[in-house]
Amino acid sequence: NGTETINSPTSKEAMMRLGILPRELALPVREELQKKFKDSRVVDMRMELGGERATELLEKCIEERKRLKARSKDATLNVIFAEFSGDMTLSLNEFLEMLGSLGFLVKEGSEAGKVNKTQAATIFEAYA
Repeated sequence: NGTETINSPTSKEAMMRLGILPRELALPVREELQKKFKDSRVVDMRMELGGERATELLEKCIEERKRLKARSKDATLNVIFAEFSGDMTLSLNEFLEMLGSLGFLVKEGSEAGKVNKTQAATIFEAYA
């Protein structure tokens, strides 16, 4: 009904970056369109097109939000690596345990904002 508000800071940032206003995500309200347009075909067409447009914009916002979240996780990893840069008292195993405990380590493959053991070892060697 269009009365819900997007409050998440990440969602708001995604919308701002895309130039989308909250009201553009609201679905059309049939009663309001019926007051404005007397022809039911026009109302039906406006409902359909307005719904499609709102859905399209919402999907764009969701994708941008996912991108921003992934970027945020990547930035967090970079901060962690920089904090331990040159710290010769930290062993590779300790580094791997730390990444695992923080949820930044995956067993294999890759995932946004996470690294596998091979990638972690390469990063560790670069900063050690």
